[in-house]
Amino acid sequence: MPTRADFQRVLNSIFNQAESKGLKFVDVTAGDLHRKVGGYPGPNHRMPLCCSVMKQNMQEGDIILYQPPSGQGASLRIRYKLPRKAQSKSSNYMSFSDERISERYREAAIITPPSKKFEKIAREVLSDYFRTRLRKGRIPGVPKEFDMVSEDRKIVGDAKYLTVVRGKHLPPAKFSMIAEHVWLLEKCPASHKFLVFGNDSRVPKEWLKRYGHLVNNVTFFFLDESTKKLERLN
Repeated sequence: MPTRADFQRVLNSIFNQAESKGLKFVDVTAGDLHRKVGGYPGPNHRMPLCCSVMKQNMQEGDIILYQPPSGQGASLRIRYKLPRKAQSKSSNYMSFSDERISERYREAAIITPPSKKFEKIAREVLSDYFRTRLRKGRIPGVPKEFDMVSEDRKIVGDAKYLTVVRGKHLPPAKFSMIAEHVWLLEKCPASHKFLVFGNDSRVPKEWLKRYGHLVNNVTFFFLDESTKKLERLN
C-alpha cells in the first residue's frame, strides 16, 4: 500500500524531470500520480493521501487548475511553478511518522483558493486602471453582489478565474455562467461595466468568438496575475 513517502518521491521525480527539460511549470493530476506510484485504480487506493501530498507541496505561484467538489479525487489538477523552492524538513508532511495530521494543523494548512487570490489582485489592478477605488458592492435593482464597484457606482465588474475542462475541452457550464454575468452587468446603470478573467485566456476568447456580437457595453479583460498585465479582449 502506497505511503506518503512514496507519493512524495514520485512527485519529486516529476519536478526534477520537468526542471531538467527547462519547463516553467508542470501540471500534475492526482490520478496520474497515483498510477505512477501504484495501487490505482483498485479497492485499496489511497487517493485522499495522494491529494494531501499534492496540496502540501504547493508553493507561492502554484495554482489549482481543477478540484472536485470534495477536494479529493483523481481529477485534482495542480500547476506547479518551476524551479521548486527548497522546503525545510520540518515543514514536510513526511516528518509525521504516523501519517496523521492534527485537526489544529489541518486548519492552519488551509490554502486560500486561487480564485480568491486572483480576485484580490484584479481589484488592485482595475482600481489602478480606472483610477478609483473598487470594492465589493451592489447596484440598486440588480440582485447580486459584484466583486468591484466604485463609490459612485459608475464602474462595476466581476472577476472570473476559469480554465477549459481537463486542459483541452470547452466548458459549456462556464460559458452559461459568463452569459449570466454579462446579462446582469448589462442591467446595471453604470458607465463602465466589465468582466476580468484569469488563469486561462482561451475561455473568454472562445466565448467572445461565439457570442461577442450579442454583448452590449460590457468589456472583457484578461489579467496575467504573475505580471499584472491587463489585456482588453473586445
